[in-house]
Amino acid sequence: MAEEAMVLESQVLALGAPTSRALKAFKAWFTWTGEPTLWGRDKHLFDDKSDLVALAPVDTDRLNIFLQNYFGWFFKEKQPAKDDEDPIESSSGLFYYQGRRIQNAGAVISIIFSAVLLVGAIVCLLLISNKSIHLRVGMIVVFTCLFAIVVGLLTNARRAEIFGATAAYAAVLVVFVSNNVANGTTA
Repeated sequence: MAEEAMVLESQVLALGAPTSRALKAFKAWFTWTGEPTLWGRDKHLFDDKSDLVALAPVDTDRLNIFLQNYFGWFFKEKQPAKDDEDPIESSSGLFYYQGRRIQNAGAVISIIFSAVLLVGAIVCLLLISNKSIHLRVGMIVVFTCLFAIVVGLLTNARRAEIFGATAAYAAVLVVFVSNNVANGTTA
């Protein structure tokens, strides 16, 4: 019995903290009239974020968080009105959307960014293939920095992963430019 309690306690302690957005919505539900629902000793029950846990795992990247926080209304699902619906809940401004819809939109946006950065860089380098090597190297630097910024801002990649992805991206561009130089398309 004690071992089971310890296992359950360790599982609860392993749960992550709720996101600030979820915590804000949770607190708003308890103060929907502007007056707190909890009084006395319970008034500050939910003030310390470290006392609370999220039952669902919070596994999302920066782009998905951005989409949730600023464009969540776009992904909300139309719910049919219920006759017995609580008027408090219907006027609270809270809405439901599936997390999968946000993840799919984030994946599409990431694919578009990656394709534009790769194809756009190659097209630009091709257009300036008859210009000086200094200009082409400068363009590689600009596109590589842009790629690193996009990967760093839109993903949860660690520094080592960003460095590796950026090095691979730069290598592709350098190979493209060096092939053009070897083929005699330099000025």
